[in-house]
Amino acid sequence: SSTTPKTSCKDAVMERGRQWHCDKRKFKKTWEHEYFFTEIDSVAVCLICKQRVGVLKEYNIRRHHETRHSHQFSKYSGEERKVKAGDLLPSTEQENATRASYHICSLIVRSGLPFAVGDFVKQCLTVAADTVCPNQTFSHISLSQNTVTRRVEDMAEDIRGQIVQRAGRFSAFSIACDESTDISDSAQLLVFLRGVNEDFEVCQELAGLETLKGTTKGTDVFMAVQLVMDRNSLKWEKKSGITTDGAPAMVGKRAGLTALVSDKVRKFGGSVLKYHCILHQEQLCAKSIGLKNVMQDVVVIVNNIRSKALSHRQFKALLDEMDAQYGDVLYHQEVRWLSRGKVLRRFLTAEELQMELLELQVYSDLHSKFRELTLQDFYRRVPAHRYAKIRKHAQVMLSLFGSTYVCEQAFSLLNLNKCKLRNALSDSHLHDILTLSVSQLEPDVETLLKTKGRLHVSH
Repeated sequence: SSTTPKTSCKDAVMERGRQWHCDKRKFKKTWEHEYFFTEIDSVAVCLICKQRVGVLKEYNIRRHHETRHSHQFSKYSGEERKVKAGDLLPSTEQENATRASYHICSLIVRSGLPFAVGDFVKQCLTVAADTVCPNQTFSHISLSQNTVTRRVEDMAEDIRGQIVQRAGRFSAFSIACDESTDISDSAQLLVFLRGVNEDFEVCQELAGLETLKGTTKGTDVFMAVQLVMDRNSLKWEKKSGITTDGAPAMVGKRAGLTALVSDKVRKFGGSVLKYHCILHQEQLCAKSIGLKNVMQDVVVIVNNIRSKALSHRQFKALLDEMDAQYGDVLYHQEVRWLSRGKVLRRFLTAEELQMELLELQVYSDLHSKFRELTLQDFYRRVPAHRYAKIRKHAQVMLSLFGSTYVCEQAFSLLNLNKCKLRNALSDSHLHDILTLSVSQLEPDVETLLKTKGRLHVSH
């Protein structure tokens, strides 16, 4: 029993020692501005070089700062030093919250939901966190309508920047154009870009969405296409083709878009292949079953209603009063979706190209690759110094659009987003939404985080 007090005394001394060491090893807030260090997961991390200090001792932290960064940051003192330390703080929680905000905003846009739904999504996340993982919080993720709008603008601009960078490396490119009206009767022109570089990498993206004010003649469409070309730093001499629908403004022989584009490219010493629409099986069926007498009268009536704004409004009001099953009629324009196609034939007349083709046919090393690889991979393997003409021809063919189907898909997304409940959506935001929705590229969120400077979390 005499040893019990001694043991208790010894244990108490050891406990006080451990407590003293724990207190000494705690990170002090003053070290942030004294040595430009912060604590992440109980480890001291330098705010300047991001290096970690293994042992949480002031001596180690001070030595790191004095030997590596003192000469650079000794000019800061007092309040100025605290401000500098605040600017260097990584704000890991803030970065993660902002990163999550970007990804959620991307999902909102690609799902065709309005910007205002962000607040509802945040409420759902908060309820889920309180129920499933009470120790975690999603309250710092900013998803207000204004925030979602800014995030969408940032990500769309980043994707457009990536497109411009890729366009600068194109060996050949073509465009697909289509014009239609949205819910507010604004004429919208979609321009898609498809380009190929020297490594036969194909990039197909939305190049622009232009709202046509006033008339929609071929010259108006051409001016809009010119703006899109300039905005994406595209060179006319590298333009290989243009695909449109069969509307007169697009395919007119003198003042149509394709004619004006061909003249422009010809001035730069190039030439373009012109396509319009594709031949649909539905159109063939409609022509063969003899419904002309029925459809002719219906088309005249419907187009007469839709072509005049006053008649259209009165007709819709009449349908509403009668509780009709359908609240409107669809505009019929034969060349819009289902147009007769034309077969383009292009003969190889260049002697150099013919000689390269003959030589390629007897190149035994490429025979096996032709059977094993896709055409794109095969032409990537064709030696550039021996078959420059063939590679160039292959790049032109790969850059062509076969139809305006990509435009038709994009118009479906346009109508989904700019509906009756969102008819006040601005043209620039509509462009941002379509850019994110149809792009095969992903916005560089990490770069966006770095360019934002100090981040602020939601409260």
